[in-house]
Amino acid sequence: KALGFLPATWNMEEAADMSGVIAKMFPPGFEGCVTQGCDEESFEMAKQLALSHPLIYASFGCHPKAAWSYDDDFEKTMLEYMEACGKKVVGFGEFGLDYSHPYFGPNEENRERQRQVFVRQLEVAISREMPLVIHSREAEDDTLRIMKAAVPQDWKVHLHSYRGSVSHMKEMLDEFH
Repeated sequence: KALGFLPATWNMEEAADMSGVIAKMFPPGFEGCVTQGCDEESFEMAKQLALSHPLIYASFGCHPKAAWSYDDDFEKTMLEYMEACGKKVVGFGEFGLDYSHPYFGPNEENRERQRQVFVRQLEVAISREMPLVIHSREAEDDTLRIMKAAVPQDWKVHLHSYRGSVSHMKEMLDEFH
């Protein structure tokens, strides 16, 4: 069991009965959450969840570990899911940089691809005036450098599952909200 979810939940086996999943996972007293579609496999589930409950919202982006799959078709599909969810989409992401993988993390070709995809998604999100859901793992210097160059100061930013240093966090807070 991770975070209270059973393996069948993580493996989406329970999702065949969406109304049952909603009732079980979001009982009376539930105040709301944001689900994420961060690769092509999770877009549909995020959309279904957001459209199935008034207090479930969504964000869409390309997780850095899926940067290799980001192209014009991926972007088009992602934007179509955003449009389908309408006002239930409350952020862009999660997306960013992740250098933590023991094999791919140190690989400069992988890092460069992640940086390219990160910059492209920042452009898309800012052009749509969306808050950012940023993933940064063992890549804080590059994340902050790219964001300072591409994101207007005081832009709304949520650092998803942040594990970096306090000094980087303070620097991020000084730049963005």
